[in-house]
Amino acid sequence: MAAAGLPSAGEQRLVIRQRLQQRMEKTLNDLFDVQMGILEKKTLKKFNHSLLKKMSKDGLDSAQFFEDNATALRTALFAFETSAALLEIPSLSLTKSNAVRD
Repeated sequence: MAAAGLPSAGEQRLVIRQRLQQRMEKTLNDLFDVQMGILEKKTLKKFNHSLLKKMSKDGLDSAQFFEDNATALRTALFAFETSAALLEIPSLSLTKSNAVRD
């Protein structure tokens, strides 16, 4: 086959494997971006809900209100980071720190 100018089977498999790997990596990148977007929206929705819940409480002084807001923010950030860590694919450099930067 090589004498006829046709690539060998090994070379064909290598080309097919490379194409398959590129498609898989692109698909995984896209899915990771979508999942991080969903996670971000979900976390922000929970955070906004907790703030609205705290705002509706009567009798809070401003210091207590701001302390509750800070607590809600820390809780939301912790929940986001914990969930984002479960989505990471380090071998493809899909990490929460890269997603947060983007």
